[in-house]
Amino acid sequence: MWSAAAASSVAAAFLSQIATFLPFLFGLSTASIIVAKSAEHMDPAAPNYVGGLLAIAPTWYFVPVCLIALIGGMSTGTTSLYGTGLDFSSVFASFTRVRATVFVGTLSIVFIFVGRFAANLTQSISTFATLIITCTAPWMVIMMLGYVTRRGWYDPDALQVFNRRQRGGRYWFTHGWNWRGLTASIVLVATGWSAHWGTDAYLAHPYLTEEAAALLVERGVRTVGIDALSVDPTPAADFPAHRVLCGAHAVIAENLTGLDRLLRARADGLSVEVSMLPIRLGGADGAPVRAVARVTGQAQRVPQE
Repeated sequence: MWSAAAASSVAAAFLSQIATFLPFLFGLSTASIIVAKSAEHMDPAAPNYVGGLLAIAPTWYFVPVCLIALIGGMSTGTTSLYGTGLDFSSVFASFTRVRATVFVGTLSIVFIFVGRFAANLTQSISTFATLIITCTAPWMVIMMLGYVTRRGWYDPDALQVFNRRQRGGRYWFTHGWNWRGLTASIVLVATGWSAHWGTDAYLAHPYLTEEAAALLVERGVRTVGIDALSVDPTPAADFPAHRVLCGAHAVIAENLTGLDRLLRARADGLSVEVSMLPIRLGGADGAPVRAVARVTGQAQRVPQE
C-alpha cells in the first residue's frame, strides 16, 4: 500500500511534468499568431520571436511578457541546472551537489556567451537542441511505458544509491559490461543437415559438444541457431549443450534451413542480418519462429587459385 506522502510525491512529480507543456503551448500559439500577423519576424534566415511578440502585442502586455519569460525561464533553467549538477556530482564523486551545480552553471554561461557572440553558433545550438530532443524522446517513451506497466511503482530509495556514493540495491547491475552482448551477434551452425529433412537420416544429425556450447557462452553469444534437429544428439539421456546455453539464458533455434546460401553470401563479402521472430505463447518454454535473413552489400568474391 502506498503512503499518503509517497502518493503526494508521485502526484507532484507528474503534475510538474504536465506543467512543462504550458510554456510549450504558449510558445506554439504565439508563434502561430506572429507568423500570421508579423511574418517578417519569423524569417527562417533570422527569426526574432521576441521582437515579433512585442510587435503584435499591445503596449501593456510588455510587463506580463517579461514576467512570463522570467518565471518560466527561471523555473525551467533551475530544474535543468540542478538536474545536470546532480548527474555531474554522481559521476565525479569529489564534487558535492552545490559545487557541481555552480561549476556546470558557470561553464554553461561561458559556452553560451562564446557560442553566441564569439563564434555565432546560434543555428548550431538550435540543431544540437533538436538532436537532443530526437535522442531523448525514445527514452522518455520507454520510461512512460515502464511507468504504466509497473503501475506507477518504483523504489525511490534504491534510485538514490549512486548519489549516496553507495553500491547495491534493486536497480544495481553487477555483471559489468557485456560488450559482445551489446553487438547482438547470432551464431548459426551450418551443417548442411537440413537436406535430410523428412528422412530417417535427419535423426542422426551433427550437434554441439558441451565444450563448444561453453565456448560460445564465454564469447558472449546468446543466440545460437543450427540447421539440424537439435544442438544435442538424438536420442540422448542428457542435454549438455541445452544445459549450458539455457543456463546462460541463451536462445536456441533449431531445424533451420538455407544456411548454405548465407555461407555463400559471406564468402562473397556480403553482410548478413538475421532475425528470429517467435510466436508469443504463454506458459511455454519454446515457440515456433519465423527465421529470416537479409543480405546486403556488393559481392566481392575472391578468386580461388
